[in-house]
Amino acid sequence: MLRDLLKDATVKKVYCLVRGKEAELHTRLVKAFTSRHLDPSLLKTERIEVLPMRLTEQYLGLAKERYEQLKEEITIVQHCAWLLDFNMTIDHYDKECIAPFYNLLKFAYREVNPMHVHFISSVSASAALGSEIEEKPLPFDSHAAMPMGYAQSKFVCEILLGYLVKEKKFPCYVERVGQVSGDSESGVWNTSEQYPLLFVAGSLMRKMPKLSTVIDWIPVDYASSAIVGIMLRTAHFSASIESSVYHIVNPHHENWTDILNAMKSCGMKFDVVESVEWVDTLSKDDTNPAFRLMSFYEDSFKKDFKMPIWQTKKTCKLVPILAKSPVVDSKLFSKYLNHWQSVGFYKPSN
Repeated sequence: MLRDLLKDATVKKVYCLVRGKEAELHTRLVKAFTSRHLDPSLLKTERIEVLPMRLTEQYLGLAKERYEQLKEEITIVQHCAWLLDFNMTIDHYDKECIAPFYNLLKFAYREVNPMHVHFISSVSASAALGSEIEEKPLPFDSHAAMPMGYAQSKFVCEILLGYLVKEKKFPCYVERVGQVSGDSESGVWNTSEQYPLLFVAGSLMRKMPKLSTVIDWIPVDYASSAIVGIMLRTAHFSASIESSVYHIVNPHHENWTDILNAMKSCGMKFDVVESVEWVDTLSKDDTNPAFRLMSFYEDSFKKDFKMPIWQTKKTCKLVPILAKSPVVDSKLFSKYLNHWQSVGFYKPSN
């Protein structure tokens, strides 16, 4: 998203909050760009200023004068930093994520012309709501979220933002993001995520699980373009419930068999087995990279939970780039394999 914001000439300035020691923040950004095959020269501009992320501190860890200056200057806030740990409870998320986000909301609020606040939510916050999820605020029912702290924490923030839009006329926007896959150009896909680990595990075991899930994965570059497009195109909107929620998922659906066929087209060799057998095989090999997510796979594959469809009509109308998102076919999957091979994560089986 930072790359896309800096490439847009209408964006005058970006203040980027980064975790870490103040003297190392810019270096961390450069490394992040380089590792993702993004152009680090975009960071050599006065249009970006890197600040330490200290959302729990008074004045966000800034001097009071600096805090007030930024409060007057900034027009759009995007909050996209959240702890991703499916084992943590809602109480843990309250302290680590929700409370800091609330401090950011207090910074963004002005009685006259408040900042436009964008929040990256998750489809998991609405996954238990029904078979098809509309692009609108959630009902005040915690059962709408999946029963884990991560999803529940996103649900809490969505409810808070919905209240602020309706009752305080505070222009807040929710981008519910689904499964994000690797970059459609460079093939970069984080090797610590569940699906890259599953693919490599399957290659090593020569087994892949049989799943019934609908695939609505969206490449990270398309997800970013859509979110940045929403940020910029809603910049002059007034607070409105009707325009406050968007879905960042691929409108073009596949099934799990399509993914398996793409893998085989790329030369991967495996048998398709029942998910219980796949988990059992994985459990016997603690040297397999996917073993670290053993409990996650075990829980996920045990549950007979059918994920719903998230509507995208409104989002595609506002940001047509979403409708152009490619599906994960053999051409795209080969880019992922090539990247994983280049970083030593994947070795083709003989």
